[in-house]
Amino acid sequence: MKRNLNVLLAVINAYEENGEFSHFSGAELNHKFGFATKNIPQMLKDLVDLKYIENHTINGFYNRYKILKHIDCPEFILDNRLSNSQKDFLLRCIEQNITEDLSKKEMARRVNGNENGWNFSRSVDGILEILGEDSLFDIISEFNIVKELKPENAIKTEFGYKTNKNIKRLDSSEKTQDNIIAQFLLKKSSQCRRRRNKVLEYNLTLEYIKELLLKQEYKDYYTGQVPENYEDYSIDRIDSNLGYIEGNIVITTNRVNAMKNDMSTEEFKKLISDIYKNISNF
Repeated sequence: MKRNLNVLLAVINAYEENGEFSHFSGAELNHKFGFATKNIPQMLKDLVDLKYIENHTINGFYNRYKILKHIDCPEFILDNRLSNSQKDFLLRCIEQNITEDLSKKEMARRVNGNENGWNFSRSVDGILEILGEDSLFDIISEFNIVKELKPENAIKTEFGYKTNKNIKRLDSSEKTQDNIIAQFLLKKSSQCRRRRNKVLEYNLTLEYIKELLLKQEYKDYYTGQVPENYEDYSIDRIDSNLGYIEGNIVITTNRVNAMKNDMSTEEFKKLISDIYKNISNF
């Protein structure tokens, strides 16, 4: 296998979601893992040709691949102090079962395909110096495995992930997708409460809304669709006689909320059913 393909395969494995597909963007492979943008398409094609992955990407969405060869993604893959060549070297050491009882020549033969123990030792020394470790064997035998990484600045849909244009350029840890949508909904619900004539109880928090977003997978509760824009999100009270309180809200969209208005869920269901029954007459 070409050098650094193993690193890319490990990264793709780390992005696998629920044992189904791996979702990621080329931009993220570049800025987070150091792969040259111009090389990424060919590297992905090489992995497809090797039958290690299958391309299931839909136009307009993030890369989506099915993994045919599963390998672990050790946490050192995320360490930007190491070059991809050094990460590839460590992966080959793991793959070739390098242990302390082997001679330097045997280690070099397995990992580099030659018996140049000096070059092997030089590679090891460079990695140890960067990581501040004393032993190669501590690095390749004791590591956490990275799993289920999520694409950055993306919103999930039934067809895969797509860029959330409203947060594309935000890079502060406080400006994550969860926070932006939740803060918007918290402010919007508070304003709605103040605009109403009657006093409504209110106990919503940022954390509660974020948890609800994750529970609903960012989808409209009623339609099951992901809004195109975070400003399309809205909060609906299940029981309109109660306030904006935990357990009495769902996340929907402006259009659906306007249509439901103050109807109960059962009244809304009946309206939808009546419309559907009469749809051929539109």
